Amino acid sequence: MKHAFKSSIVAVAMIAAAGTLAGWNSVNETVITDISNESSLIAKTYDVDPTHSGVMFKLRHRGVSSFYGQFSAIQGTIEFDKLHIERSTMELVVPIKSILTGDRTRDGHIKGADFLNMRQYPEASFVSSEIKELSEGVYTVTGDFTLGGKTAVVVARLSDVQSALVNGSKLMGFEASFSIKRSDFGITKYVDPKDPEGGSLGETVELTVFIEAVGR
Repeated sequence: MKHAFKSSIVAVAMIAAAGTLAGWNSVNETVITDISNESSLIAKTYDVDPTHSGVMFKLRHRGVSSFYGQFSAIQGTIEFDKLHIERSTMELVVPIKSILTGDRTRDGHIKGADFLNMRQYPEASFVSSEIKELSEGVYTVTGDFTLGGKTAVVVARLSDVQSALVNGSKLMGFEASFSIKRSDFGITKYVDPKDPEGGSLGETVELTVFIEAVGR
């Protein structure tokens, strides 16, 4: 029994240490105060924390399954005024080199001229033009999405918008989801014009942006 107890303590200590190394704080060391309804404490300007933010994407593969990947780095600034949401803005930049699909060869192909052409266009970006509140914690964001040197207007849905005071830092987080057509950005490789979603690769790409940002 004593041996089992000691082994449990060692296991917990190892898990806590691993969490710290991975950028996660021990629960016992983290003090979180919900400030969603305390406007005087909420920062107006936030910088995206790239360690805890990113972009997931999804598209159809051969018409029978969904393929997922992600961009592991994202940067940007968010001006968020809950009381005057019309004053809020968002600017985000995603380095194309941060793509991860679980296969280096595939990553290299996607970065190449057939798809994202990273050498000529190293970044994708989004700049908001309008933010509207739909309900508590849910918003729509309209703006210019630029990819591969081409720009199109997209409308994203923001959900689970939260803010808190964590260890003295003002944080906010949310998820944003929207979809694009690859051909709108000149990326037509493996798109079947007769069956855009049923070819080797689908035409529609669904994106989910997950953000944690630190108030200034």
